[in-house]
Amino acid sequence: MFRALSSFEKAYEVLFGRRSRVKAEQAANSVMKDFPSTRSRIWPVQVDIENDESIQCMFEEVQTKFGRLDAMVNNAGAQFDQHLLGWYLDDAPNMERLMDFNTVGTQIMTATFVPLLLKSNDPRILFMTSGNSTLKEAERS
Repeated sequence: MFRALSSFEKAYEVLFGRRSRVKAEQAANSVMKDFPSTRSRIWPVQVDIENDESIQCMFEEVQTKFGRLDAMVNNAGAQFDQHLLGWYLDDAPNMERLMDFNTVGTQIMTATFVPLLLKSNDPRILFMTSGNSTLKEAERS
């Protein structure tokens, strides 16, 4: 996605969220090295979609720094127990965590950021919903 944005003359401010700010910074630096001539910037932010306080902290950071959000890409997803891939749905704790992470966390994240999205002239939300939808996999196809 950043590859496409970096090719435009217009500069974009891209927020790159990870559970660890250090990992977000490392990933942002790695991407920026690949596109040294871009006018766009990546802002690493810490967010854990399993933690409501973390989501609220990111919201406040974005609201303070930018005042609005033009687009949101929900790309967080997890598969905690590989036997669930075979539809053996008898492991309630793993299923609950899976639902919390992949469904509830995404809903809370999106609902929290709606006020900032509504401040945009053209707000967009994109949900990437499976392992096959990752940008890395899409690049290979």
